[in-house]
Amino acid sequence: MTRPQFKLSGSGPCILLIPGFATTSDSWGFQIRGMNKHFKILAIENSGMYNGSGSSGEFSISSMVQDIKCVLELLEIEKVSILGSSMGGIIGWEYAIQHPEQVDSLILSSLPLKADTHMYACLNALSAVMERNDPVAFGSELIAYFFSNMFLLGHRFQFVKELFLENLNHIRKDTIYSQLMFLKKWHDLDNYPALPDKPCLFIYGAEDKVVNLTEQAGKLQTLFPAAEIKFINGAGHAVHIEKPSIFNEIIQKFLRPDPPLQCSIHH
Repeated sequence: MTRPQFKLSGSGPCILLIPGFATTSDSWGFQIRGMNKHFKILAIENSGMYNGSGSSGEFSISSMVQDIKCVLELLEIEKVSILGSSMGGIIGWEYAIQHPEQVDSLILSSLPLKADTHMYACLNALSAVMERNDPVAFGSELIAYFFSNMFLLGHRFQFVKELFLENLNHIRKDTIYSQLMFLKKWHDLDNYPALPDKPCLFIYGAEDKVVNLTEQAGKLQTLFPAAEIKFINGAGHAVHIEKPSIFNEIIQKFLRPDPPLQCSIHH
């Protein structure tokens, strides 16, 4: 078995970062740099991402759960808070179900939702572009879905676009296709798994083009009444990249809530 790839920095309580569809741990750069002064940040790669990684390129939840467990044992980390973006949230959710003793809390950013019209359109559009075997068109389509229109017109977009496409060029195409098929199956399943009995936070960009928040926002609280849900205005599906400062602040407040005010009596 090839050892899973990961990045580790910082010190303190550990946050495990799991990237989403067709992205690598580099997509967490703003979180790694922004939070490693207060937390130990462990960013794991999804399996089979790179050529020469020793993997078949076949993506599965079970292989990722095994990879995470392997890395935590290797680093002798007993407890983590899991932060997963999009598909990474599905992976983190499953790990928390299978290994609740190792999970302090669960943070699901831009989690794909079932029976979602936007998700359905996104998966079909990406599948069609992959069938044409046109990497440039696939990258452009992915960017259009991942980022809000406001961000696409902003001054930071060109820099992020270059990094995004550079990373995409190094990812195995069979792995991307396997991840896409997995997401289609997830979308078509009837029911959600139960949330683990842990503190849970959902974060969405209010301009998400993959998740139809107009239809789904009200359902979230009904489906997961014990969870905390936050929406960040002016951000799309890649909310942690578009609005990193606000995103990181929400994470840190969730993991380190303000202590209760102490009542004092003055004589």
